[in-house]
Amino acid sequence: MNLLWKFTAAPAAFLITLLQVAGATVPYDAPGSGIKAPGGASGFFRTEKVDGRWWFVDPNGELFFALGTDWVNADGFNKAYTRIIKEKYGTTEKWAAATVKRLKSWGMNHLGTSNTPELRGKGLAYSHCADMGGRALRGKQKSPGEWKKLPNVFHPDWAEGCREFAKSLTKTFPPDDPWLFGFYIDNELQWYGKKGKENSIFLDTMEFPADHSAKKALVEILKREHGTIAAFNRAWHLKLQDWDRILELKTLVAKTPEAKRAETAFLTEVADRYFKYTVAAFREFYPNHLVLGARIAGNAPAWVWQACGRYCDAVSFNNYPSVDLVTGRTLEAETVFDAYAKLAGDKPLMLTEWSFPAYDSGLPCKKGAGMRVDTQTERARAAEILHRMVIRKPYFAASNFFMWVDEPARGFGEDCNYGLVNEKDEPYELLTSMFARLNPDAVRLHLGAATLQMGIQETPVSELGVDLEFAERDVEWTEPAARSRQAILVRNTTKRPVMNLPVFLPQSLSPEYAVWQPLAGTVPVGGGVSGALLFDRLEAGMRTLGVLYPAAASAGRSGVMMERNGDGFVIDNGLLRLERDGDSGNMIDRVLLGGKLLGGYQALLWQVGEAGKESWSGCSSVTVGRIVDCAPFLQVDLTAAGSSGKIPFSITHRLTVWRGSPVFAVRLIAVLNRGEAGELSLKGSFFQFPSRLGGDQVGDEHGRSGSLTFYCDREAGLRYGCTAAQPPKLDSYTFTPSIEPQAGEPTDAYSNIWGLFTRRNAFCAAYWGKAGVSQHADAFVTFPKPVKLAPGQEFRPETGPDILVFGADESNGLPQSWEILKENLAAWEKLDIQAGPVRKR
Repeated sequence: MNLLWKFTAAPAAFLITLLQVAGATVPYDAPGSGIKAPGGASGFFRTEKVDGRWWFVDPNGELFFALGTDWVNADGFNKAYTRIIKEKYGTTEKWAAATVKRLKSWGMNHLGTSNTPELRGKGLAYSHCADMGGRALRGKQKSPGEWKKLPNVFHPDWAEGCREFAKSLTKTFPPDDPWLFGFYIDNELQWYGKKGKENSIFLDTMEFPADHSAKKALVEILKREHGTIAAFNRAWHLKLQDWDRILELKTLVAKTPEAKRAETAFLTEVADRYFKYTVAAFREFYPNHLVLGARIAGNAPAWVWQACGRYCDAVSFNNYPSVDLVTGRTLEAETVFDAYAKLAGDKPLMLTEWSFPAYDSGLPCKKGAGMRVDTQTERARAAEILHRMVIRKPYFAASNFFMWVDEPARGFGEDCNYGLVNEKDEPYELLTSMFARLNPDAVRLHLGAATLQMGIQETPVSELGVDLEFAERDVEWTEPAARSRQAILVRNTTKRPVMNLPVFLPQSLSPEYAVWQPLAGTVPVGGGVSGALLFDRLEAGMRTLGVLYPAAASAGRSGVMMERNGDGFVIDNGLLRLERDGDSGNMIDRVLLGGKLLGGYQALLWQVGEAGKESWSGCSSVTVGRIVDCAPFLQVDLTAAGSSGKIPFSITHRLTVWRGSPVFAVRLIAVLNRGEAGELSLKGSFFQFPSRLGGDQVGDEHGRSGSLTFYCDREAGLRYGCTAAQPPKLDSYTFTPSIEPQAGEPTDAYSNIWGLFTRRNAFCAAYWGKAGVSQHADAFVTFPKPVKLAPGQEFRPETGPDILVFGADESNGLPQSWEILKENLAAWEKLDIQAGPVRKR
């Protein structure tokens, strides 16, 4: 009687603990959103798409947007914190009760990964990272070679190992627990392998011994893709007698489209087997719980996103983007996240790690990810900007801040101000009050309600946070000015200056003539014409902001010399000399640097047939079209003509040249079907820059430095290569990534927007072959899907990647010096460029 009285009078928290110890589940009784999901209640968490927006649904059938934090742990990385809370609370249970109360007051409803068991069942849903990839094969026979932080999914015990591990979890996580939100399969697997490339897993597998299960699987997939050893040899430029010879090879490099497709087929199979068998194991033992993906680290190849979306209930990823504290803009992050959502298919996304460390915390903040800010005020502002954007995106259903407590300044960890609380268990009030303000309104915002006027007001790029009332007072117009203007903001966020290199604009922002008008207090630039602005020098950390005006403003001449002889010409900028004979099919016959021959430049038509067969057609003649000489650029349109079978075609490129630079630029303008019958099917656009360094191809070798691809002749001390221009981030521009990896296309959704293309998943420079025998100095862009051109039809991409072509030598302290040029281009590639229409505030 006395015992019964004590039990029934015990506090609710004590009763919950007794139930947990007894192995019983605690009924789910957390307050919900009050909005019922159309699909009703299942007694567990599930997903549902309502009116085009993804949601989680709680066990009681109400819409649920997961809001939480990771590593709410009494015994985590920060041992000083562990000691302090033991002194402060005495027991883990008391710490847990106080912590849950805090989290609820800040509007949190979800415990992310690595949470202390005593927190569970007390009003917050919880999830668990299973680390299945690292544990499923423990105790199994080891393979004679391993991938980097990725399980061998071809191991004969892989499927059963996943099953056994999932079963073992039931001892700790009851399958009937309604508070269990779901499982992350793993955390931040290394999908880019040991070499950090999209095809690294393929290359790593080739280094394995012949009896390795993954290498045997690779050969079987090559058999499936190519059919015969003869077809394999043609695709891979080899002369093997049979399939077993592949097992003896230690390297296999895909250079042709057929080889790249086979390589991608193997990589796709790796991701498919990983998600297929891990998810199947969870489904068997946890049929009512969510499988939340594998917490992708920042980015992964397209085939990983696709496989995750194919098998999992949600796709989780960790990402630490930057935001603009001045304007509140998140366009770069949005562009990236939009692309991820498309790659993942029709599944909800979870942003499972993000943070903004601040230096005023007193922590070093030298390690780990995340945009650094100076103060807690800026930290709270940055967090609100990103958190609000994530909540409002229809494909997101979760936002988990990283993390509960700061990492320690020394010892294990990342020495960063990541925490909601510091190691003294003191909340960062500005940050936590922001969450307390915003989180309760998350469901309303995710439903599409207007932005609340909380701690920050978002500013669109069209206003850019500056006064644009200066109008045209300093501009001398040659004809009446048009009223439409474009604001351009350029920031050099690197530690190096950018010197005498242009910023390229999409054609929708670039009229025939344009004047760049910098705003007061910013760095002036040299000027602009159609599609480009030139910086004389933009110092490290500096920004320039101005307005691009249309309608033929006079800006003088470029100072670049051009002499014509019909369709032949010489262009000389004082350092580079471009020569074209009047009777060749090359765009440029000779590119010279300081009088030394580098090579040439030509265009090819790239087609794909109905059976996927690709073809490349060269050109036989070139005509000179539009010429604009407007400071600081000379621009020349060149139209090359050729035929594909019996169908004549033409390709128009635009050259941009400026004074005193070892660099010039090329842009695709148009492709025309000049025939009377027959359709062209364009897969992309090819640019070729064959080298003849020092006069011939003898000694020319292909090389790479970062994203710069080139041929070099070490004896002559010359380099000739190319890279892609950094695109601006356009306000309200729709981005459609290429979903299927194309041959030669390193599909990377984590790229800046560039109209139909992204810089990295559309532009590829693939220099290969032996100089003087079969040199392939190829640069190309792959269209998201084939472009069909009927007779007389012209394709003019609204935007397209500009290619920067460069030459360098071994001189000291000059613009063409390789050591100076590569550093200049490295800084230039990282310029932050924003563009949008101007409206007065």
